[in-house]
Amino acid sequence: MKIKDYMKLDNQYKEKKNELNRTYELLRNIEEQLDLKDLNSYSYKEIKNIYNSIKNKNVSDKVEEIMQIKKGIEYPQINDVHYFSEIKDIDFLSQEEKVELDRFLAEHAIFRDYSFSFNEKTIDFLISNNIVERVYCLNCYCGECPELQKFNECISSIYYKRIKKPDRTLDNI
Repeated sequence: MKIKDYMKLDNQYKEKKNELNRTYELLRNIEEQLDLKDLNSYSYKEIKNIYNSIKNKNVSDKVEEIMQIKKGIEYPQINDVHYFSEIKDIDFLSQEEKVELDRFLAEHAIFRDYSFSFNEKTIDFLISNNIVERVYCLNCYCGECPELQKFNECISSIYYKRIKKPDRTLDNI
């Protein structure tokens, strides 16, 4: 390829890139002038498509709010416990707390106690219904535990109880 041909292609590329940038800026300016009240007549799926095409952050935040409202209207089951149906049986939490717990568990396959904002009674309920499992993360530096050769190994509560050394109290020394 000759250098003149290359330079010609490079100039075409720069022109198209500039045109694309101008079109992008035009879209952003038009988005700021959109009447978002018109979105009320659209379905959730249509609003989701519109949301995915929005380039302006301020406008996309407003469209997202409307989209979440529409989602709750079109899919009312989303406002109820639907990932873990056993959570509906909890009688010591409000409906909002049950939905929050259901969403938290669906989003977090692994979580630590400090990231979990519910009380010990809730954790006990989840464990007894086999929704979650207590896992212990151990650091063994003694060298006497062949089962725990790796540092920071996480093990289930069943395995932990099996390998745990007896409590060292004054009574059993």
